[in-house]
Amino acid sequence: MKKRPPIFLLPAICMLLFLVPFYASAQVAKDTLLASQYFKKADSLFIELKFESSIEFFNKALPIYKKEKVWEKVVNCYNRLSKTLRYDSKYEESKESATTALEICKQYLKKNHRQEANAYDNIGHYYQKTASDFKTASEYFNKAFEIRKKIFPENHEDIAISYDKLGLLFLRKGMMTKALENYNKCLNIRKKIFDKKHIAIANSYERLATVFRFQGKYEKAMSYYQKELEIRIQKYGEKHISIANPCWSLATMYMHMAEYEKAEIQLKKALEIRTNSNAGRSTNLAYLYNTLGTLYKNKGEYDLSIYYYKKSLALIIELFGEENPNTIGFYYGLGFLYQLMGFDDKALHYMRKALKITLA
Repeated sequence: MKKRPPIFLLPAICMLLFLVPFYASAQVAKDTLLASQYFKKADSLFIELKFESSIEFFNKALPIYKKEKVWEKVVNCYNRLSKTLRYDSKYEESKESATTALEICKQYLKKNHRQEANAYDNIGHYYQKTASDFKTASEYFNKAFEIRKKIFPENHEDIAISYDKLGLLFLRKGMMTKALENYNKCLNIRKKIFDKKHIAIANSYERLATVFRFQGKYEKAMSYYQKELEIRIQKYGEKHISIANPCWSLATMYMHMAEYEKAEIQLKKALEIRTNSNAGRSTNLAYLYNTLGTLYKNKGEYDLSIYYYKKSLALIIELFGEENPNTIGFYYGLGFLYQLMGFDDKALHYMRKALKITLA
């Protein structure tokens, strides 16, 4: 016959059995709180465009959420990692993170989950950005949109996000009327649910301005870029990294209107902000260098133009590789400049590189 514990130990045993789950639960709460703090820190660093640091903190939060099997937070972490890696021009890693998010969604979360839609968007961006594979990108963006239409009302930010993604896709395909239509749908939703100075409104103004710029409606584009800039300055201040892009955008407008001195002021302001922010090397920086190259070409300052064109090309090759479609415009830029300067051999060298990729 088994020995029973002495009667005087029974209260202690009961208390122990009661406390073990309590302490375990308290530890889980403590761990997830720490993960939440890492996640919030990563998010704030993302807003500052400090992508490498942001990635570091998302990666600190992720194993804690995994350990506690908080699967919705795990997927959210992978999706935010994917977005941040994309902004940091780490496209393959971004796709890998989004694919992992999608797999976990299908295994642990209910069908048509919000995070599933976010994962489809992230994968769509990969195809849109790296390979200009608009057909595959469209498939993923539309999968995300179909999920959102099932789980959200029509005036919801996630619905607006899908209109924004589709607008971007049409813009990249050169279908300006369709791009404008989707961007306006996005803006109309955001005006209904956000304050007029909300940063999401600024994002929509920037999108619309870009369409008008491509359509050659420069004054209209300028007015939307100004609206965007006002909101961002009010939100973040004049030296914040998010001010660099609107400055670049305004500079391109001034260049189209041959107001080169005003353009140079805006471009130097954008470059100063990017240099001081330690935001890292990105496609935005490459395009900024490229625009400076074009500015100085138009002003007849060819040495400066070559300097910035070469900086932009070197950075875009670093980010994408020598024979990626994203490099085509950069090769042509240098080729046309050397042709203008009468260096035909150098011009031919860069134009052949561009043509080879175009025909591949």
